[in-house]
Amino acid sequence: MTRSILSFCLVFFLPFVAIAQEINEDDVDLYNGRDVNIVCAACHGELGQGGNKGEYPRLAGQMRSILIRQLRSFRDRKRINIPMLPYTEERELPEEDMIDVASYLSSLRIDVTIPYVEGDVKAGKKLFKDCRKCHGKEGRGKEKKGESNKHGPALTGQYPSYLIRQMSNFKKGIRKHEDMEETAQDITDEELNDILAYLVTLERHPGLAEEVEKENERRFGTVINSLSETIKASGSGEK
Repeated sequence: MTRSILSFCLVFFLPFVAIAQEINEDDVDLYNGRDVNIVCAACHGELGQGGNKGEYPRLAGQMRSILIRQLRSFRDRKRINIPMLPYTEERELPEEDMIDVASYLSSLRIDVTIPYVEGDVKAGKKLFKDCRKCHGKEGRGKEKKGESNKHGPALTGQYPSYLIRQMSNFKKGIRKHEDMEETAQDITDEELNDILAYLVTLERHPGLAEEVEKENERRFGTVINSLSETIKASGSGEK
C-alpha cells in the first residue's frame, strides 16, 4: 500500500522536465498570457479557478512547469482530451503563447472553496506523509531541481472530483502512464478519499486568507466605516 501511495504522489500528473530552465524570464509576457487566457476562461474561469464542480480543473497557482508540460502533452497527442485538442494546435497556441499563459495562470493567487470530502482526515494525513517528499509539506508541489526525482505538482486546492476522475482514467487506461495505471489499480477508494479529505484541509494558501482580508479592507473599508458611523449616530439619536 505504501509503495502505491508513493507512486500516486510521484506521477499523479505526467512527469515533467525542468521547464523553468528553458525559459528566459525576460521574454515572458504576462499581459499576453492574460489575453490568451480569455479563450481558456470559457471553461477554466477568468482567474483559472476551474468550474462546473471540478469538470474543469483549477489552474490558478499550479506550477508553470506542470501547466506547460500538460499543454505540450495535449498538443503532441500524448494526453488525449477531445475538448483540449483544437486549442492546443500549434497554430492556435504557439509555444510563446503557451509559456505566457502558463506563467500568467501560475502567478494567480485566488481564494476558492473546494468541496468537502467525507473521509478520515487523520488517516489521510498519515497516508500523505510519503507524498510530501514530492509535493511538499502542504501538497503545494515541488519544482524539479537538478537530477532529483523529488518533484511533483500541486494537489492541494484542486477539485477532488477532478483528481478522482484522473485516477479513474488511469485505472481504465484512458490516461496513459505505466506507473500511475498500476498505482490506480492498487489504491483503494477509501484510501484515496482519506487523502483527498486531508488535502481539503490544506486548501488555503498560507497567508492568503489574511491577504484577502486586507484587500477587502482596503476596497470596502471606507464603506464599512461609513455604515458604522451611521449606525452609531442612529443609536445616539434614539437616546
